[in-house]
Amino acid sequence: MNMRLVKDGWRPPRPAPPDTSTSADLEHRLVPGKLVAERYRIVGQIGLGGMGVVYKAHDEELGVDVALKVLRPDLGTDPEWIARFRRELVLAREITHKNVVRIHDIGESEGLRFLTMRLVEGRSLLDLLEKDGPLPVERALPIFRQVAEAVQQAHDVGIIHRDLKPGNVLLSPDDTAYITDFGVARSLDNDRMTRAGAVVGTLDYLSPEQVAGDPADARSDIYGLGLLLFEMLTGELPFRSASRAETLAQRIAGRARDIADTGVSVPAQVRRLIRRCLERSPARRYAGVRDLLADLDGRRAGVVDRIPRAAWAILAFLFIGAGAGMAYRQRAVGPVAVPAATAAAAPTGVAVLPLVDETGDASLAWTGTGVAEMLAGHLAETPELRVVDSSRVLAMLRDLKLGGPPTDDTTLRRLAELFDVRRLVTGTVRRAGSTLRVDLRVLSVGSGGALEARAMAGETPTAGGLFRLVSDLGERLHAELGAPTTASALAPEPQTDSLAAASAYRQGRERLLVGNAVEAAPAFERAVKEDPRFASALLGLGEAYQALGYHAKAVAAAEKAADSLGSSQTRLAWRVRARLALLRGDPAESEKVYAELVQRYPNDAEALFDLASAQASQGAAKRAVATLERLTALDKGDARAWYLLGKSMIQAGDARRAVTDPLVRALALMTQTGNEQGQGDVLHAMGVAHQRLGEYPQAIAKYGDAAAIRQTIGDKRGTAVSLKNRASVQIAMGQFAEAEPDLRRARDVYAKI
Repeated sequence: MNMRLVKDGWRPPRPAPPDTSTSADLEHRLVPGKLVAERYRIVGQIGLGGMGVVYKAHDEELGVDVALKVLRPDLGTDPEWIARFRRELVLAREITHKNVVRIHDIGESEGLRFLTMRLVEGRSLLDLLEKDGPLPVERALPIFRQVAEAVQQAHDVGIIHRDLKPGNVLLSPDDTAYITDFGVARSLDNDRMTRAGAVVGTLDYLSPEQVAGDPADARSDIYGLGLLLFEMLTGELPFRSASRAETLAQRIAGRARDIADTGVSVPAQVRRLIRRCLERSPARRYAGVRDLLADLDGRRAGVVDRIPRAAWAILAFLFIGAGAGMAYRQRAVGPVAVPAATAAAAPTGVAVLPLVDETGDASLAWTGTGVAEMLAGHLAETPELRVVDSSRVLAMLRDLKLGGPPTDDTTLRRLAELFDVRRLVTGTVRRAGSTLRVDLRVLSVGSGGALEARAMAGETPTAGGLFRLVSDLGERLHAELGAPTTASALAPEPQTDSLAAASAYRQGRERLLVGNAVEAAPAFERAVKEDPRFASALLGLGEAYQALGYHAKAVAAAEKAADSLGSSQTRLAWRVRARLALLRGDPAESEKVYAELVQRYPNDAEALFDLASAQASQGAAKRAVATLERLTALDKGDARAWYLLGKSMIQAGDARRAVTDPLVRALALMTQTGNEQGQGDVLHAMGVAHQRLGEYPQAIAKYGDAAAIRQTIGDKRGTAVSLKNRASVQIAMGQFAEAEPDLRRARDVYAKI
């Protein structure tokens, strides 16, 4: 049965793209391998529409894949159409929002006019709705918000889309949304084009004023957003009749159907938001997208809690996959219960610092950080311990600008305070001939700040025995820390037995830590080549690939990592499964896996942070807040957790508490460690909170502070965002003269990105 049919009426079908001879001609002329404009090599066709054909092409000059949209020859020879098209492309290039498909250039080759744009690997929202049916609220709202934010940025630069519809929204596998056809849709919105039939196929998405031929402004896009959300949640449009003409007449003279009349249950807040978007009179709609987003942000926190318990039983069957039948293509889960920590007393907190490398052997230079990571991983297998993640340790040392592993008591005490732990592990790695020796010191921080040290050491006659030595030292550390020596605790995370693989892995991990995925990927590739079943390296490789935009490769690497771990129940195994679910476009399953990890390791701060991040990425702000409050109670020194808690509170509609508690704590910790990027991010979030609260002078000040820091450290995109936000507040206050320089600076920065 066609999912597009409605139970009690007929919904006008979408007209198929015209099967014009000109489009067919393009298919014959642009075959795979064809070189266009001596630069773009055709890979294959990815879309066919009334205006022409869209291809995947390889940019031979830059070495990247792009989308190549070739216009129908009959449209490309109309001088008036070409002139309008060019003007609109100039405007469209001013839209630099992350959720808008970036248009690169326009050109002509062999009589064909084309434009190039970013290639989005995924499918359209239209394809998703037609094949899988309506989306659950928890999935629809995050997608909708991305689209709305992109439309807001377009309005900020004076561009109205006028053709918002599922076919113009592309989705990546992780549900990142991208709006396409900016500029083109506006070019089509003129009398000549309409008479020529170029807007056929978009009539279902016209606002009442567009149908009536009246001037359209930003509120027409508000109407379009309402239609989009209605269809995402129901699979239908709010107008139904026996003919298209009658449907359009209803739009001008009638009232949009209430979403409740479709039989789909949605929270009352969402119902009211849609109803206001779809008001017939523009004056009764939201004045702008910002107002819509403010309403959305203030109400999203209640969405999950208000869904009836019985509804979750139904939603739990969704997202299972194609094998379960057409009605159950999607997966959604309700709030995942995260049990409270089982230990009555505060867990023993420990941070393993990088060891001092005294081997004098370049091939063993990795052991300083590598041995520390292996020891930390070994200790973290004990649920009763709270072990600071190795990546966080290295990030802290970098922020503090320490030249190497700290050895002086003052710095060690400071690190214990920042990590909120009472135990530190330090040490050295030495070499004498073929023998490797590892010396460790377990430092206990007394109430007065005094450091008490206990030593332990071990050695191996060959470098190849290092991994067994580290495992033995891990068991001794368990005993020294007073942790239970259960079988699971003594089972270290799977590691390689290849020194070359371990060395390459450390290089990749350190490059990834500073955001250099370009150099991290080949390092991880070398590690995997040395040991194809090195799960940590495969996981790192997937992270690097994802950062570089190679999504398919990222999924493949994560799948290999999961395969190498099999049915293992270690922390690493659960992390890999959660990461794989996220890469496969199933954030709900990822959250479920992270929740299981937290249940097994209740004192794992990193697992709690990952769980909260998964919840926040789905728009489940209330769940994220609960998880982060538990995390910050466990580890008061984690600035990232306080920052994410503040952001999640803002999303949950509690901007006041966000700006007076967690964001203040985050800023203090970021400042204390010298993390300038973090300071800029927190100040920007404070600006958002003040703006939501209507405290415009404070918002302007915070955005200004954030922009200054971001500019100093070279964060161009962040600078532009802070400037744009400050200008939006100034405009709201009527300070147009003050806003203009910020908008110009933001535009100039975006142009250089």
